[in-house]
Amino acid sequence: MVAFSTKLQIFRARVTTAADGAAACELVAQDTPPSLAKLSDTKCLVFSTDGTRLALGADDGRLRVMTWPKLECIADVAGAHPDALSDADFSPDGSLLVTTGNERVTSSGGACVWRVLPDGLERLTWLSGCGAPAGSRVTYRGVKFTRAGGRSRVFVGANVSGEARVAVWRVDDWRLVACKRALREPLTSLALSPPSGRLVAAGGADGSVVALASGTLAAMTRVRNAHMVFVTSVAFSPSGSTLASVSGDASVRCTPMPPPKSTLFAALRMLLVLAMLTLVTSIALRARRSAL
Repeated sequence: MVAFSTKLQIFRARVTTAADGAAACELVAQDTPPSLAKLSDTKCLVFSTDGTRLALGADDGRLRVMTWPKLECIADVAGAHPDALSDADFSPDGSLLVTTGNERVTSSGGACVWRVLPDGLERLTWLSGCGAPAGSRVTYRGVKFTRAGGRSRVFVGANVSGEARVAVWRVDDWRLVACKRALREPLTSLALSPPSGRLVAAGGADGSVVALASGTLAAMTRVRNAHMVFVTSVAFSPSGSTLASVSGDASVRCTPMPPPKSTLFAALRMLLVLAMLTLVTSIALRARRSAL
């Protein structure tokens, strides 16, 4: 499904394989259902993990949740945000939905947490504080759920006085875990690597991209001026080994990601360090005995 400025369009992917094994993919436009034909100025859309729900955010701050594939509307919240919605994401189990808007972050603006009910939405709380200095202008752009170590967390892209930061909240008590600077320019897009969310990627207004370790928010890969102008979207490959970035200059760039550190490699390195320390200690003791 693709959101255009005037309509929503559903495409079906048609994949063909040639005799030499080369594959080609063709997108075939489908008839637009009446329930989607009237929806214009859609700024973001996202499917739930199980594919049974579809959330759509509009330019006027309206939020809709529909069933898939029947496209029956189960929630229609006018004024869900004071400004246009910029992103949305379902929790892994589909019970929660977090949305971000273009408005300035306040006690009733920025990122909103919703409980997804069988027949509607219930507003739970606003994620209004990200540890920014007092007086800073803060806006949120981009939100992603991840589940790591048995605990679900929410990653939100924050622009604090023109600088990109990544903020992390725990889902069980909505407490801010961390907020660190990712880029010196405003953040324009956010993504988490599948399948476990090991990396979080951000695209910037200056065309740069960065991948951070989701656990520590330490920079793992940084490509300055990856594009000539602002990054419109970032996305990981299914294995998480490659990050694709798209820009307003009509370019696409694929950046390889660092592989995860092997537990075996870490153990071998620790054994090597211990062996070296033992050897150094043994040499020092022999030298001392010889001196005596």
